Amino acid sequence: MRIAKSHIFERAYLLDEELSFLDPSLFADSYPLLGIDKCHVKGELSKEDKLIKADLSIAATITLEDSYTAKPFKKKISLEESFDIMEDEDGEGEGFIVPGKAIELEVLVVDLIRFSLPMVVKAPDSKLPSSGEGYSILSEEEAKKSQNQSEGSPFDVLKDLDVQ
Repeated sequence: MRIAKSHIFERAYLLDEELSFLDPSLFADSYPLLGIDKCHVKGELSKEDKLIKADLSIAATITLEDSYTAKPFKKKISLEESFDIMEDEDGEGEGFIVPGKAIELEVLVVDLIRFSLPMVVKAPDSKLPSSGEGYSILSEEEAKKSQNQSEGSPFDVLKDLDVQ
């Protein structure tokens, strides 16, 4: 949904939108966010000086990738956000810079959801694996011992390389 900034400047703009389809390209590079299945946005946009003030409530069901298992899982979220929308960086307001004549609501919502996610995302029943192919979990002592044994030049592996 595209909201013309000129409509906001004239009066408060009320939102009550169900975003049923969000283009996957909006969150293609948003690990661990894999999808937004259902999303309802409610709130108000209003003009204050040079800024647009936004007060939004977002209720969504999102698909995330578990940081431990790399398996997708669904999670319901609810956000209450108040922030400024600026035309350009002016050093005064804190919020989102949205140049141009319109605000793309979907882009704004995806950004708000992404920024609300923790650094490590875990499914409710997820546990850190104790072993697996290609790695192992070592105690601090084992790690130091392994590091001491492997010290040497990283180019040592090239000695055995048969180059013709």
